[in-house]
Amino acid sequence: MEYKNDFVVAHLLGLDFCKDHNLNTDGAILVFKNLIKSIISTNYNIILTSDHSGEEFIPYFEVFTHSK
Repeated sequence: MEYKNDFVVAHLLGLDFCKDHNLNTDGAILVFKNLIKSIISTNYNIILTSDHSGEEFIPYFEVFTHSK
């Protein structure tokens, strides 16, 4: 199967809420990392985003595309 223009969008929802309420984000980030690993093993192009949580590199946005 060939995926020429298909994208998977993964958004880490709730990181901002967790940070604002002093909740641990390790579990959410682990799920996000596992999701990324699963998607990278496919032929889909990927867009990754996350909430703003006050860190320098958040909100995070990145596009991964597969070479032809």
